[in-house]
Amino acid sequence: MNRLLIAALVLPLLSGCSLLRELLNTSASSFGPPTASATGASVTEATLDGAQVEVRFSLQNPNAMAMEVSDIRHAVEVDGVSVPSRGAPAQLTLQPGAQTQLAIPVQLTFTPAEGKQSVRVQVYGQATAQTATGPVKLPLNYEGEVAVAQAPEVAWGLPRLTGLGFTSAGLEVPITLKNPNAYPLGLGSLDGAVKLGGTRLGQVASGQLGRLQPGESRELPVPLVLEFAKLGSTLLSAVTSPLELDTQLGSGAALVPVKLTQALALPKAPALSFGGIGFSELGLDGVTLELKYAVDNPNPLPIKLEGVKYALQVEGKSVVAGGPKDGTEIAAGGRTDLVFPARVKFMDLASSLPALLSKDRAKLGFTGSLGSKGPAGVDALSLSHQDTFQLPKLPQFSIGAPKIAGMDFTSARIELPVILKNLNSFALPIGNVAGAVSLSGSKIGNVATGELGMLEAGQQRTVNLPLTLKLAEVASAALALGGSSVPLAFNGEVVSGAVRAPIQWSQSVRFTK
Repeated sequence: MNRLLIAALVLPLLSGCSLLRELLNTSASSFGPPTASATGASVTEATLDGAQVEVRFSLQNPNAMAMEVSDIRHAVEVDGVSVPSRGAPAQLTLQPGAQTQLAIPVQLTFTPAEGKQSVRVQVYGQATAQTATGPVKLPLNYEGEVAVAQAPEVAWGLPRLTGLGFTSAGLEVPITLKNPNAYPLGLGSLDGAVKLGGTRLGQVASGQLGRLQPGESRELPVPLVLEFAKLGSTLLSAVTSPLELDTQLGSGAALVPVKLTQALALPKAPALSFGGIGFSELGLDGVTLELKYAVDNPNPLPIKLEGVKYALQVEGKSVVAGGPKDGTEIAAGGRTDLVFPARVKFMDLASSLPALLSKDRAKLGFTGSLGSKGPAGVDALSLSHQDTFQLPKLPQFSIGAPKIAGMDFTSARIELPVILKNLNSFALPIGNVAGAVSLSGSKIGNVATGELGMLEAGQQRTVNLPLTLKLAEVASAALALGGSSVPLAFNGEVVSGAVRAPIQWSQSVRFTK
């Protein structure tokens, strides 16, 4: 009985072991070994002195069961020289029936001065896959060229005039950097100087530029200030002048010289010229002067006046003058006329108007400055002019030969020809000529012309004024009436506008009939 029971238990167990052996034999016969193949290398980050490269391998597991890969070992050579390599994973899992990517990082170091276009990268190694049939060695081998990072392409952009004054101009000259590489390029700072004909104009200090993507361009505006006086006449008169960039570009630990030269059309210094003196409202009482200046601005930006100062003196006396106000624009690309008007009152210049007007010319002095707010600050052009101008003349006064119009036993009626001549090149308003007439020192009466109106330039006018000569009162009356030459005098004034100018005249005359 016991034997039968043991036999019943042992037979199924033996049957199970046979099935297990059959399954194991079937699995072993269908097992496929894993494989590894290199798929390429790519630069993930670069500077001008080095690059981070990933060498990629594809690991294939053809089986229905996952397997572990460990003991990943490799060595790296760059242009035949061993370099350290770290960062590969210690192990990874190959999923069933799939490809698993393995990336081995390689750090490359460049020397920009060598000018290489590429380096040769070789990776030697293996990994161990744990399989159902035991460990399998997977070779990890790669050999290929990796492009060396090239310096950015640097070019000048189109300059832009940003500000303009009388003595300085502001320019913004952009510098364009373009990444010619097929991978991102890390950049530091671009530092150095911008020169014009050897004269330093400005400083370039970009700060950290960061990453430049493949094919990306970045523009750096460089502000410049041109001070016309420092540039010199040679540069300013040239059609174009050489603009030089003398800088260094940082990238990683490398410093790469960046030098550029381009022909630059410079802005021109505005020119100030004296345009003459205009005269208006000229009379015996005064004249309105207009001092004229012209500013030629050949540039495409206007100039705004700021801080205009001026002073006018005539015959050493200060005269209040007007002029352009702050904010007045000097037009771009042309000429702007500026006028400084002043009303000169002759009575303010001298205590005696006849004494002043007896001069042919008066002295004039004008000083000042035209200010503008330019890129270099508030700048100015000086104004200075010394000149003379012709003074007006009092009308010339004379009396012709008196005419006897009639007489009786006690008196004679006289016609006194008063002659006025305008010696000026402009018309004079004559309001009235009035005064006392004396014969041989004795007053014989008063005369007045009344309003005469305008006396044109160079014109002479005669006005016959009636006068009664009382014979008993003037001792020389008989002599005068008898045809003898006697002294005749006039003491009075001429009125012209607001001016009353004294007249004193005397001459020997013969009375006519």
